[in-house]
Amino acid sequence: MPPRSTKASIEASIGTPNDTSPSREKKPPSPDGLAFADWFRSTLPESIRLPANWRESFAGTFDELLRLDKRTTDEIRKVSEWARADAFWSTNFLSPAKLRKPNRDGIRYFDVFAEKMKAEDSKPVSAPHALRLGGRTAKIVSVVPNHHLGYRTSSRVNAADLPNLPEDDFNSQKDIPF
Repeated sequence: MPPRSTKASIEASIGTPNDTSPSREKKPPSPDGLAFADWFRSTLPESIRLPANWRESFAGTFDELLRLDKRTTDEIRKVSEWARADAFWSTNFLSPAKLRKPNRDGIRYFDVFAEKMKAEDSKPVSAPHALRLGGRTAKIVSVVPNHHLGYRTSSRVNAADLPNLPEDDFNSQKDIPF
């Protein structure tokens, strides 16, 4: 009997790539992964065309971030929310798969986004960013973009909803730093 080829003996001992043994079957996405996929889709413009299996793909990426990359659900949520709200990254981060991909320097985008988010959160708010109060309504005059707080320039705010401001300040026209 002729000896078996090396390739055949290896495949016989470890299985072939087409082997459908339980260890090679793809696990169904977790409920948390599916919820994340639905949320992520809701942040995308309606004009974005996704493949038919987008939900399973997005959920699978979430599950891989948990299982393989050892990220927490909270970290994934915060980083994804920040990147989807960022003026630049919102148009360049259209799939959760980007979180696992490395940039040209070999750093995964998850880590790139996390560092940018930390850097943005550590920027101090300076005095020119103030509320001009008149009557019972305040107008935000100028605000550094902060995606976590959701402020927008020239938004109208009910002054009664602002915390710990003395009543005298509601009737003044001075700028109050926040």
